[in-house]
Amino acid sequence: MSIAREQLEAWLKKIDVDTKAVLDVGGSQLPIINRVNSFKVEDYKILDLKNPHEKNCGVDIVCDLSSSSVHEISSASHGQKFDVVFCIEVMEYIHDPFSAIYNLVNLTKSYGTLYISFPFIYPVHNPAGKDFLRYTPEGAEFLLKKAGFKIVEHCLRRGDANIKRLFDRYGMKARKKIDHSIIGSLIKAKKSF
Repeated sequence: MSIAREQLEAWLKKIDVDTKAVLDVGGSQLPIINRVNSFKVEDYKILDLKNPHEKNCGVDIVCDLSSSSVHEISSASHGQKFDVVFCIEVMEYIHDPFSAIYNLVNLTKSYGTLYISFPFIYPVHNPAGKDFLRYTPEGAEFLLKKAGFKIVEHCLRRGDANIKRLFDRYGMKARKKIDHSIIGSLIKAKKSF
């Protein structure tokens, strides 16, 4: 297991979910239900593509989160909104992040909670041709705030000193006074309306 995955799983293991409705975006590969500390939920649904690259369980809502049509997302979810939404290890596959984040807002109840991860430094990975974007911590927060989420917790995933040495070796001009071991973000946010 990679250091990025270890940090993600440790973060998830601290979460207790006790609510009515939960949406697990991209959860057909690794459902969130067994990855959090406790899970007491009446209505649990997975939103994923019709043909996700790996699938270990069924999909309840079939659609592309980055669809620019909020109507398509609402139709697919039958207008249901969720108290808690998980969007874990999905954002690198999104080709239109603004539409995806606005769709997450649309799927989250007023003052509901979003748990989301963003990669920053990570190799291009499978499925081939579908790994599109990386996000700085500032970029991840910008997307969420612009859409109407308030950041409650922002945990930084960290690599080791080898990352900084790599930048130095290739003469990359890194911003001063910043931790250059950051490899991603794990964020808990609240819908602010």
